[in-house]
Amino acid sequence: MTVNNVASSQLNTSMIRLSTGQRINSAADDAAGLGIAERMNAQVRSLDQATNNVRDMQNLVNTAEGGLSSINDSLQRMRELTLQAANGVLTDSDRQNIQTEIDQLTSQIDSTSANTEFNGMRLLDGSFSAEDGRGLNTAADANGRGPTVNIGNMSSGMILGAGQFDVVNNDQANLQDNLQRIDNAMAVVTGERAYLGAMSNRFDTTIAQNQITNLNTAAARSRIADADMALESMRMRQATVLEQAQMLAEQRRQREEGVQVASLIG
Repeated sequence: MTVNNVASSQLNTSMIRLSTGQRINSAADDAAGLGIAERMNAQVRSLDQATNNVRDMQNLVNTAEGGLSSINDSLQRMRELTLQAANGVLTDSDRQNIQTEIDQLTSQIDSTSANTEFNGMRLLDGSFSAEDGRGLNTAADANGRGPTVNIGNMSSGMILGAGQFDVVNNDQANLQDNLQRIDNAMAVVTGERAYLGAMSNRFDTTIAQNQITNLNTAAARSRIADADMALESMRMRQATVLEQAQMLAEQRRQREEGVQVASLIG
């Protein structure tokens, strides 16, 4: 390969690297480096997707926690009404009116449990309970691993227990039983909310860790695959100068040969 060909090849290579910003544009540029860079690129893209997965799961968890907050409000109101119904100044008709509101609150708990959804999935009806082993995988890292989210069944029958919640016949024994059922239900709901809140905070940490790992991996890949723009600019100028020098030398040689031919003819 002539000096001119070398210069032309170097000029072409530098122009490609400067236009793409990549030092490795084909396997011929650096076969080993290409393999390493592609593995790192796969990890970077996978971590980006894992971070998106975690954000989606965090939104799901926050949606479920919002539904539980509504259920807790209903239980709080039921406890107030239960105590109100125990007041001796009330008539049976008054207690029946209170019972009507309690029945509506119980129905609202079931409605919230059945209709709290995320992406078409019901969250509070036991579809993802730990007991059934049907938790939601977060796919929180580049290999699809991550914590499993489990959400219990929050229907009234599950958290308040079986049997009608009756405040009409609200003597002392029934009152204490009703209050205990509500307190137990509130403990279940509060525990579930605390679990989901902790998971949401954990996801914040997971996202931050993914971003740090992604940044470091991207930086390592950049050192392998990205072009040194200053170096490539210098090489392109050198190749251009060398190519121009070769052209001038060729032109001089042709003129000298022309002079020699002319002298021979003359």
